[in-house]
Amino acid sequence: MAPKKLSAQKSVEVPPAKKPRTEAFQAPAAPTPAAAPVVASNPRIQQSVKVKIALKNPKFFPEVPQSVLETSANMAYDCLVVEHDARHIMQHKMLEVVDEALSTSKKSFDDALKVAVEFVETAEPKKQELIKVEAAMQAALDAKQAEVAKAKEDGKEAAEQLKKGEDAARDAAAAVMTAKQAKDAAEAEESKTKKVLDEFAALDGAASDAVQAAMVALGPKLKALPRIEGAQVDILSTCLCKPDAERSNLESSAMMLIEGCLSRHMRGHGQAIVQCDGALKEKEAVKAASDEQVEKLKEQVALCGEKLKSEEAALEVCRQKVSDAAADLKEHEKQTALGDSKVEAMKALLAQFGEM
Repeated sequence: MAPKKLSAQKSVEVPPAKKPRTEAFQAPAAPTPAAAPVVASNPRIQQSVKVKIALKNPKFFPEVPQSVLETSANMAYDCLVVEHDARHIMQHKMLEVVDEALSTSKKSFDDALKVAVEFVETAEPKKQELIKVEAAMQAALDAKQAEVAKAKEDGKEAAEQLKKGEDAARDAAAAVMTAKQAKDAAEAEESKTKKVLDEFAALDGAASDAVQAAMVALGPKLKALPRIEGAQVDILSTCLCKPDAERSNLESSAMMLIEGCLSRHMRGHGQAIVQCDGALKEKEAVKAASDEQVEKLKEQVALCGEKLKSEEAALEVCRQKVSDAAADLKEHEKQTALGDSKVEAMKALLAQFGEM
C-alpha cells in the first residue's frame, strides 16, 4: 500500500477554539491542558505525529544522517499541523519532497521484500545447487591431488633414471680411459720392440768394437724376449760383425731366431693395437650414447619439475574453489536461517508506511 500524499491531506473539522492565524509559517501553539483532548482526537494531528516519528526513524532512511532526519521530521510536522488551505506554497513544496522521500523509501523496501521472499522460496533448491557445486569442486580437488601425486612420482622416477644414467656415463668414461691406457700401452710396447729391432738390425755387419759396446745395453733386452736363450744372445757379439758367408750354422740360427722373435713381437703388438683401437672406439661410442642419454634424462627431470610446479599451482586453485564453494554454502545457510525473520521485519516496516 502506497503512503498517502501528505501534501493532499485536507483539514478535519475541529472545535473552534483556535485563535486566528497571523502568519502562514506559524505552527500552532502548544495545546493547553484543556485543549489536549481536542488535539488528541484530531486525526490530522495524530497523523502528523506518526509522520514525524516515522521520518525520525533511521530504519526508513538508513543512509540519511540522524540530524537531517530530525530537521526534516520537525519541518514536515510544522507543515502538516497547518490546515491544508492555510499552508504556504513552500509548505506544500516541503510536503511534496517528504512524499517523494517516503515513496522512494517504500519502493526500496518493496523491492527488498520481493528479493527476500524470492530468496526464501528458492533457498532449498539453491542450497542443493551449492551442495552440488561444492561436491564438484571437491571431486576436482581430489583428481588434481592424484595428478600432483603422480607428477611427484614421475619426477622421482626421472631423478632415479638420471642417477642411473650418470652412473652409466661415469662407468663408460672409465672404460674409455682404460681402453685408451691399454692402447697407449700396446703402442709403447710396439715402439719399444721396434727400437730393439732397429738397434739389432743396425748392428748387422758393424765393426766389432761397435757391436761389443751396443750389446752391453741391447743384450739384456734381447734376453728378456720369450723363447730366447742367453747363449744365443751371447754369440751375437761375435757373429754380428761377420759377413753372412762367414757365420756358422749356430750363429746363423741364432740370428734368424732373434729376428723372427722380434718380428713376431712386432706383429703381436700391431694386432694388440688394432684390438685396443677397436675397443677404444666401441667404448667411446658407448660413452657418447651415455652422455646423450644423460642430457635427455636431465631434460626429462626438468620437464617433470615444471609439470609438478604447474600441477601444484592448479591444486591451490582447486583448494581455493573448494573453500569458496564451502563459504558460499555456509553463507547461504546463514541467510536462509535469517530469511523468514527478514521477511516479517520488512512486512512490519511496510505496514507502518500504510499507517502514514
